[in-house]
Amino acid sequence: MEIPEEYVKELKKIAEGSNGGITYEELEERYAKLFNEDFVQTDETFSDDAERHRFVWGGMSTSYVERPPVSSQNIIPVGVSSVKKNTDNGLKRADLFVLDKSGKLKRVSMQGEICEVLPNIVYYNMYEGVDLMTFDSGDFGADDRTEFGQPKSIGMKPKDLIEKLGIKMVTIKEAPNKLSKTTAKGWAISTDWRAIQARIRSQRHSPDDEESEWGSYNLRDHTVDPLEKPYVNSKKKKVYPGISAWVSPSLMQYEDLSECIFLGPIQKNPKTHVVSMSCFSIIPVHAKYIEE
Repeated sequence: MEIPEEYVKELKKIAEGSNGGITYEELEERYAKLFNEDFVQTDETFSDDAERHRFVWGGMSTSYVERPPVSSQNIIPVGVSSVKKNTDNGLKRADLFVLDKSGKLKRVSMQGEICEVLPNIVYYNMYEGVDLMTFDSGDFGADDRTEFGQPKSIGMKPKDLIEKLGIKMVTIKEAPNKLSKTTAKGWAISTDWRAIQARIRSQRHSPDDEESEWGSYNLRDHTVDPLEKPYVNSKKKKVYPGISAWVSPSLMQYEDLSECIFLGPIQKNPKTHVVSMSCFSIIPVHAKYIEE
């Protein structure tokens, strides 16, 4: 396969404008991979190679033109969200939560193939020289230019995170009055974490083959009345005593009745008014691991 000269020129422009973020050779390799995909080569909607090249270049220009530059960051991963499928473009996306070089909690937005590295991330270890985009909000973004390299142990313990970030410990009874800060639309800011020490009453999660992951715990602590019964809210949903924690299935390693510290933002749904937690990190206290 030979890339038409008109697209060679455009790819070189992207490489030159990236300030070292990506080379022409890398773009060329990506172009060839896209061109040789089964869909491009076999789908009946493509009449000839000229149309295939036009399609591939369109995808390349959409992916690479005007991307923010990357800069080298030293980060310590401390939490993760579920991996979801973007309904607009079909790509996987997730959020990795890290401490930056100043010790501030940041969100790393991940989309596409880069999500495949998440199962191999070693938490509470240092990753040096990671190329990330920096957004106006101060959060980071990872793409095909990002490589995590080898983790470096720094002797950090999970409980150190609570003290380092000054995370507020709250009970389930206090939760409605200790909500995380919100966006203009009323949704919790993902990096404004709270900590709840509680037991797992029950748990459920998406099937292993589902494209968009989800998981949830029903949590209870000493402030929940053991005789309290579930009720049906105005949306005809059964609400159980305690608090629901939405969590990545990758973090769900503990059996029911395990006691852990659950970390993440606490929010009140602006539509249903139900209080819940988006749990991005779990610290076992007295926990029994689920056997494989």
